[in-house]
Amino acid sequence: MSNNEECFFIAPIGDEGSDIRERSDTLMEYIVEEAVSDFDILPAVNGEDSRP
Repeated sequence: MSNNEECFFIAPIGDEGSDIRERSDTLMEYIVEEAVSDFDILPAVNGEDSRP
């Protein structure tokens, strides 16, 4: 069952392959996604959403 909830994750993006981007991606994957997965919440990252 999905409750279609989202959490918005705000972090520096940086250029692909940069140290900033690597840290943000790691934080998202290992901390944020793990924390919200048990609650059926989808993390949304700034820069990934094309909606205005």
